[in-house]
Amino acid sequence: MKKYILLSLSALFGSVVMIGSTPAHAFEALWHGQFRINSYYQNANKDDVFTKGDDIQASRLRFRPTVDFKFDNGVRAHIQLNIGHINSNITNARFDVGSSPAVALRHGYISAPIPQYEDWTALAGLIPLSDKFGDTLFSSDWDFNPLTYALMGKVGEMSLRIGHANLSEGAESSHPADDVDAWIADLDTNMGLGVSFYALNGNTGGGFSGTATQSAAKTHEYYAGIRYAGKLEAVDFNAFAVYNWGKREFAALGTNPTERKNSGVALKAEAKVNAGAAKVGVMALYASGDKDYKDATKDDSSAFITPMSIAGTTGYWGYTGKLNVQGPTDTGVDTSFVNIDGGGYATADQNIGNGLTTVQVNVAFPIMPKLEGYAAAGWYTHNKAATGFKKYIGSDLYAQARYMMWENLSIEAGVDYAMLAKGHGDSVALGTVNQSKRTETLLFSRVQLEF
Repeated sequence: MKKYILLSLSALFGSVVMIGSTPAHAFEALWHGQFRINSYYQNANKDDVFTKGDDIQASRLRFRPTVDFKFDNGVRAHIQLNIGHINSNITNARFDVGSSPAVALRHGYISAPIPQYEDWTALAGLIPLSDKFGDTLFSSDWDFNPLTYALMGKVGEMSLRIGHANLSEGAESSHPADDVDAWIADLDTNMGLGVSFYALNGNTGGGFSGTATQSAAKTHEYYAGIRYAGKLEAVDFNAFAVYNWGKREFAALGTNPTERKNSGVALKAEAKVNAGAAKVGVMALYASGDKDYKDATKDDSSAFITPMSIAGTTGYWGYTGKLNVQGPTDTGVDTSFVNIDGGGYATADQNIGNGLTTVQVNVAFPIMPKLEGYAAAGWYTHNKAATGFKKYIGSDLYAQARYMMWENLSIEAGVDYAMLAKGHGDSVALGTVNQSKRTETLLFSRVQLEF
């Protein structure tokens, strides 16, 4: 069935481009991008998951050159390369470092208005995709850029996005038995109300880059949600509710994989208000969990599971810098993060399905012309604790300053102090016999040019 749908989408998109194209159309080209150097030093009070002792120190360059083409018939093309996190600095003239490409295509897609229905646009290619729920399910910030066919447009006063994404092709010889696919459908009104449906279907052996448990799991997860964003007097307010149901297999490619059903809910409310020259934000988020999510002797669980934990990624969905990631902390130390289902640690998905409750606050404020400050704090706990873990994950304190040297050139520096408790995978990974709390102190800076 999927094969025929893909062929139909390919034919539809091809006909749109053919009908809307004529020879020798004029076009404009826009060259832009992002160039940045991240530097960081981290001290952990116990051996950490990087296996380099307590102290970690490095500087990493990332360059994302981007070209956009706009034709006079409305057809567009977008290309973004990623030249990033090069750590063999003297030999980076090579196109690859080890087995990972230093130069890669991050985005690359074409879009075209549909003839006679120009409120509708068809897109195809490596498209950056984020959910409509605050990047809590999947996020283009962390390269959720699958090969996608999408259609975007308006129905009266409502905006619609629908599409099919292929996250992983697996091996061509076993197609589609090892593919990983996602389906998206979003509908938003001009009153701030929206609804969405997403599906993630991964067959055995689907080639994610996460752990063996993640990459070898057969997955069928579905999401239906409602959201609202608006203004209540002086307060900017947004909230959502998402229901998730599905099932996964947990064993690697063995003869007796363990299957577990799940059904859970995630809820979020956030408010932002001006306090003089400062902007204050408060957020509370809950996702249901089950300490026995991986217990194959049980029929069902109340766990909420995210696509990001299955794929081994995260997003900038929160306010802090270690337990969730901000841009300046998205470096080689971005491994203590937690997704809203409890999964996503560098130490694998051992806490996935345990759920999450977090309360966070932040404040952004001007210090002087061209200089601004930002501070945040967050408290995190699992709703259920798996065997060997406690519920309390930890707390995170984050502060930084940002100086705009020029309109498009900024310098950022800050500190993050994360207190990881016995509910965090990095603490338990030190050994169940010697399990203890630990802290991580991160100093970071970022020089960033956006052009």
